[in-house]
Amino acid sequence: MRSKVLIMLISFFLSISAYAGDKTIRLATLNWEPYVGKKMKNYGFTSEIIQKSFQKMGYKVELIFYPWARGMLMTEWGKVHGIYPAYYSKEREKKYIISDAYASGELGLYKRRANNISFVANPEKEPEKVLQSLKIKRFGIVRGFAYTKEFDAADYLKKDVVTDDETNLKKLYKGRIDLAFIDKYVARYIMHRKYPHYMDDLEFMYPAFQEKKLYICFSRKIEGINEIVKDFNTGLNMLKTSGEMARIMDSHGF
Repeated sequence: MRSKVLIMLISFFLSISAYAGDKTIRLATLNWEPYVGKKMKNYGFTSEIIQKSFQKMGYKVELIFYPWARGMLMTEWGKVHGIYPAYYSKEREKKYIISDAYASGELGLYKRRANNISFVANPEKEPEKVLQSLKIKRFGIVRGFAYTKEFDAADYLKKDVVTDDETNLKKLYKGRIDLAFIDKYVARYIMHRKYPHYMDDLEFMYPAFQEKKLYICFSRKIEGINEIVKDFNTGLNMLKTSGEMARIMDSHGF
């Protein structure tokens, strides 16, 4: 009897020790090529940057692919450590701890070439004026995505919500929406890989609304998360200053 109790106690303390030493970070993400994707080399350049930043600080990373809105909730509830690639917003900062930025991309509007839509002003400098001029148009957006603070707050706009960017491009091509709010590189990648015939009919409207930086949103519900965020930022800085980040970008064609 005593030997059984001793074995149980040893197993208990070993399990606690293993758990305490576990430095596995579980991150939610989505298929958002060319930034991240299940079928991409090393799951895309943002995934490689994040994994190697953590590795420099002794962590390993487990990636879990979810629809974006679900991944955000899983992070908020503390079911995963964080979610990426995320844009910054004040609303998100209230719910999550935001990492340092590790990449960026141009965010703006795609339209059909045949559709006579143009900007009345520079959307980066006068976004409200531009949005007001487009209020009769139908915008395609993705559920749970943050765009620009002006666009997100514009409840006078007609916003058709879907689950992914690819669906929006399909709807735009078929004329079911007038404009798709989307990252320029994401749109180009989707069309190049899956719908090359779209490229003759769809075009990005210049200039972009914003050059949007990308972050990890970390859960405030995870014990010790502040130290984890600090370690990630430290590893990321090491990756940048060593030149390794530039080599990662170059290996992915950026």
